[in-house]
Amino acid sequence: MKLRKLLILEDDTTLVDRFRAVLGDDLHAEFWNDAHRMARRLKRTLPGAALISLDHRLMPPLGMVDDLGDGMTVVRALCTYEPTCPVLVHADEREAATAMVERLTRAGWRATRLEPGGIEWIENDWIEAVRQHLPVSL
Repeated sequence: MKLRKLLILEDDTTLVDRFRAVLGDDLHAEFWNDAHRMARRLKRTLPGAALISLDHRLMPPLGMVDDLGDGMTVVRALCTYEPTCPVLVHADEREAATAMVERLTRAGWRATRLEPGGIEWIENDWIEAVRQHLPVSL
């Protein structure tokens, strides 16, 4: 079984745990809570990525004042690369998510907005979107 790599921008540790819980044995996720760091590492991490999932608004942990950027930070960086895999935008800010999808689409990326909603959106909607974009069994 070939291991597939997902790149995920998400700052909420509870959601990160839920993302991890729904991944099958054939998927490995690399998580970032800092958009600037994720963008800088794309050259190394993008090759072999099967799917990217991006949040928009990132909140620093209590006591931290660093600017973590946002999902658009990663989108701008992605647009400097040739499209290699699908991108899910799982941000709940409608305008920001729409702008992210539109910018990626204009750059040739296959981008889809997934509106988080309901208590189990990761366990239902997100994993179903991953299944639709990746021909793997989860």
